[in-house]
Amino acid sequence: MIDLRAEMSKLPEPPNDSHPPFWPYWQHDLWEHAINDDPENFTTWPCIHHTMLVQFRNMDWRWNELPMRYKKVISDLPSPLFENAIEEGYHLYQWEFVTGKKVEDLTRILEFGGGYGQMAWLCRKLGFRGDYFLVDTPEFELLQQWWLDDQGIEAFYGHPYQDPDLYIAIYSLSVVEPSQRRHKTREADSYLLAYSDHMEDWDNHRWFDQWMATTGKRFTVWQMPDRPEDWYAVC
Repeated sequence: MIDLRAEMSKLPEPPNDSHPPFWPYWQHDLWEHAINDDPENFTTWPCIHHTMLVQFRNMDWRWNELPMRYKKVISDLPSPLFENAIEEGYHLYQWEFVTGKKVEDLTRILEFGGGYGQMAWLCRKLGFRGDYFLVDTPEFELLQQWWLDDQGIEAFYGHPYQDPDLYIAIYSLSVVEPSQRRHKTREADSYLLAYSDHMEDWDNHRWFDQWMATTGKRFTVWQMPDRPEDWYAVC
């Protein structure tokens, strides 16, 4: 298991000239807390608490929608990881339901913007045995490596692997400046995307519609039943 404080200290201080909800702000926040605070308390850090945790939402409906095989691997987690695993599980199950595939049958997954690693953890617990690639900022990749190592979960970090079986981007593309999004995506056999319909004055619907048209694939796009401001795009 890596020493998060020591490894984070090796990185240059990120610019501190942004503000929420933009990710450069949270990138600096993570760098600062990882150097100065106990990583065991990482879920209390603003960069995690305000961007990833869902304990402020009622997760009962999503929990009830999950198949039993999901519930078995999630049920023993402590809060707030339990609630977040429901969140990630619900996203992943949408992909399985629409495509008719199972995550354990895949060989390569690439996730852009992996949070602290909960989706990678879930895929492994559900039986995925292939290569899992996480692509994020250097600061968040260190957090993912620290947490997943502690959980005994194997992943690769910072590798822009081409042509994965499944490309996952849960809210991550929609918070990136639109002009910078295309080089964050990868050609993949299948996609699981979740995005908000707005971010500042960016027209996310227009961008995702235009990008999906370039893939040559047929996406299923729909509003989340319990969050009408948020959308799925799956193929």
